[in-house]
Amino acid sequence: SAMVTCAGVVLRSSLVVVGCLLVHANAAVAGPAFCGRAPNGGPPPMQPSKLTLSCVAPSAVIQVIEFASYGTPTGTCGNWTAGSCAAANSSSVVQAQCIGRQSCVVYPNTTTFGDPCFGTVKWLVVQARCSSGPGHAGQIGPPVTATVDTNQLNGTLYTVPSLQVVDHHFLLRTSPIHDAAFALLAGLGAERVRFVPWLPYPKSAVGELEPPSGSLLCGPHAWKGAQTRSVVLNCGPDGGTITAVDFASYGQPSGTCGSYKQSATCHAAGSAAIVQKACLNRNACTIDLAAFGTPCASPHLAVQVRCSGTTRHTYWNMTLPDQLMLDFWTAVRGNQTDPIINFSTEPTWMYSPQEYSYCDDPAQPCGGYDQGRAPPANVTQLGDYYGRLVAWYSKGGFADEYGNKHVSGHYLNITSWEVLNEVDYEHGYTAQTYTETFDAIVAGIRRHADPEKRIRFTGLNLPNIDNQAKVLQWATYFLNSSNHEPDTRDALHSIGYHAYPPGSSNFSDFFSYADTFLDKVKAVQALCRQLSPSTKSFLDETGTNQRIPLPPSAGPEYWVASGTYFAYVFAQAALLGDHVEVVGQSQLMDAPGQEPSVTIVDWTNGKGTPKYWVLKLLLEAVARGDKLLTSTVSDSARVHVQGFRRDSLGRVAVVMLNKSDKAVPLTLALKFMPAATAVGSCTFTAVDANSWESAPTPQPCQVLHGQITLLLSPFATATLLITIMS
Repeated sequence: SAMVTCAGVVLRSSLVVVGCLLVHANAAVAGPAFCGRAPNGGPPPMQPSKLTLSCVAPSAVIQVIEFASYGTPTGTCGNWTAGSCAAANSSSVVQAQCIGRQSCVVYPNTTTFGDPCFGTVKWLVVQARCSSGPGHAGQIGPPVTATVDTNQLNGTLYTVPSLQVVDHHFLLRTSPIHDAAFALLAGLGAERVRFVPWLPYPKSAVGELEPPSGSLLCGPHAWKGAQTRSVVLNCGPDGGTITAVDFASYGQPSGTCGSYKQSATCHAAGSAAIVQKACLNRNACTIDLAAFGTPCASPHLAVQVRCSGTTRHTYWNMTLPDQLMLDFWTAVRGNQTDPIINFSTEPTWMYSPQEYSYCDDPAQPCGGYDQGRAPPANVTQLGDYYGRLVAWYSKGGFADEYGNKHVSGHYLNITSWEVLNEVDYEHGYTAQTYTETFDAIVAGIRRHADPEKRIRFTGLNLPNIDNQAKVLQWATYFLNSSNHEPDTRDALHSIGYHAYPPGSSNFSDFFSYADTFLDKVKAVQALCRQLSPSTKSFLDETGTNQRIPLPPSAGPEYWVASGTYFAYVFAQAALLGDHVEVVGQSQLMDAPGQEPSVTIVDWTNGKGTPKYWVLKLLLEAVARGDKLLTSTVSDSARVHVQGFRRDSLGRVAVVMLNKSDKAVPLTLALKFMPAATAVGSCTFTAVDANSWESAPTPQPCQVLHGQITLLLSPFATATLLITIMS
């Protein structure tokens, strides 16, 4: 019988499946088609690039080059088409270098092929066949063996794979990839997703960007760069009107509401008259900034007025925070999946009352918002801010600092809240000042929104765990209940810390870092057991950050390796029992201008990168409550294997990770339960350079005599799903 598959899987002793064709391994005809793709390279400053073609069997040689094109080819393996740009010598060059060899290397550059289209990004695509057996586009390492004992348990899975969603202008509703990004998020079906509005986007991360000003009404402090929008003033719902313009200057004014000062060198003459004409005797007015001209570079408007009514003014504005929060909540089905919410950016005016300006354009990242050093001048005030923020989303609204009602109509089932983020960097907290602030925020949330104490809190959220001494110092202080207020000592549900390997051109280094990182997680686990046994760990930012400027669609290797790094941290954390509740991949969306190499979604097209498909593969393979199976591997430096058993489905899942840049032939032995008499089904799925930004295709496979042989592509994450008939 014939089956079609795109994974290198030995189905029977006489059959090998690779690419999308089925052949007999011992037949005289050439082996199955395999394909490779590599970007144009060259001497510095260009990046080096090469395409290696290899036959798996040592005795086999490359027999046929079915397709080769250096230029702009399109298609997929088995269905390539040369583009309008194609080097005429593509096939002859590849044939000369590869035919008759067990392995060959072709360098895709203009020295090798000439330049068929100057100034165009070019690729080399090759489709080939070996004389017998499968081939692979890349080097093949020594074979590895592994064993999974389906009858020998090694614990229960308590850890869930998840991700974090950080605010980004590509997630706003005006973004061309907004719908695609949130559809991908919804498609994961993940629980415990972390949501973090963050300081590069103050207008979508902070609900109260200006301090309360009493009887004075002032314009926004959006003074970083040029203001790009009109300014709106509103006396409030009591019907009062603007009776006086105390101050107006468009240029480079300084100060804050109640203490503005005009610049001696940049001020638009007639500023006050323009504001008076637009606003006097009105309940609300809109001031068009174009009316002032351009008195200097990057001008901004400072305006202060008085209203006839009794309203005392605050500046709560949840328009943009709502847009992101509600779209996120809908996508993750927040009322059922216990997301972890962290509005991590505090109102800077609580730390720096004289300088808290921000950028006017919400679609541009804005640095330098987090002015001032911790602690804030009034931690109770900060606690009240967060209490009102939570009440906005969970209680239908709140009363502000002056008792004014703000109605949201939101009644979200918020059950997890994280208190700030990377706090030793943002505002320069110490363990002592952070613990004081944590208590104040917990108390404020409970005061305004959670008197029933339903919400569980996560603290610390340190930027990286590469400095074990610092993490342990912070954790030692924070986990000591005597350092907390008596009424918040029950809030130490979990602590968080982040895992980003140092940048490296050798992606295998990611996994060495992960081993060191996990050793330090164990040290924190031991400290928790000593000081606060019920406190868990959240590894809520697990990612890689290479500062890569090119989009994921430019080449898959880094993105495949990054996804597998996350899968490896998850698989290892799962062995720590119930201590690590969540391993969250970083992060749904990012792009040039910030940290593009952490993104899970390709910012150029809205597709999921291999990081996305790795997470989805894990979520479909394993679930909390699965049994961990005793799993061994002959070369753990290159391959990680972990088995899981789900008795309710009669299913075994095996997660296999290639930690090297070479393909690995893996022979997996499965020891079955005595009651098992047959394998009902076997499915192999791999996320690798071949699947790239597409969903990996599950392939049928067959276990014979308790054994199966697979070819894991470089840095691949793969799963075997096996049902057992007893």
